[in-house]
Amino acid sequence: MLKKHISKCLIFIIALSFLSFYLLKSEQAESYVTYVYVSPKEQVIDSLNESFIVNVSICNVLDLYGYEFKLFYNSSILNGSQVIEGPFLDSTGKDSFFWVVAFNDHYNSTHGIVWVDSCLTGDILGVNGNGTLVTIKFKSLAVGSSQLSLNDVKLVDSRKNSIPCQSIDGSVTIIPELTFPFITLALCLHLCILQRKYRHHKANQIKEDDSFTEIRQINDATLLYGDEL
Repeated sequence: MLKKHISKCLIFIIALSFLSFYLLKSEQAESYVTYVYVSPKEQVIDSLNESFIVNVSICNVLDLYGYEFKLFYNSSILNGSQVIEGPFLDSTGKDSFFWVVAFNDHYNSTHGIVWVDSCLTGDILGVNGNGTLVTIKFKSLAVGSSQLSLNDVKLVDSRKNSIPCQSIDGSVTIIPELTFPFITLALCLHLCILQRKYRHHKANQIKEDDSFTEIRQINDATLLYGDEL
């Protein structure tokens, strides 16, 4: 009887240990999420035809051997000019393969695309930590806002296994500053509009005064000749 009781206790302890191990691993997995994100997440450009950079970066990654992603942007607002490999994979000191699969402002009627594929070469371990994967140079074309949308993000480790990740998009807003010549021009236009309104109002007032004078003269004449009649 005692042996049966001890056996049940051991089975319960072993089961509880396995459950605790599983819960601990699940908690660690949830707290260690790999992110691929646009940096800066939000950017404001204060002039047209201005060049600026956007990074596609990664954080909390283990054993990254290769990656691939597509980034879409509004081609009526932004013009893509250059794609540069970031330093993250090269931090191993080993050779890496970097391929710009597509870089086109006219992917479709509304959007451009940056499509990049990169990996290490040779039988080596991947890279751990955080860093910049790609730097993209853009130029502002028109006033407005463009989403920088990450799609089809793929990460692999040194064993060619997929690395789960979450992607975070960014945005760029083009709002030119009001320069002194622009402000001066706007004030001149506003003053011209006010002046035209004033002249129009004055002309209507003169017409009303003339009409009133004419009516008064008619009334006076009627009274005068009416009395004579």
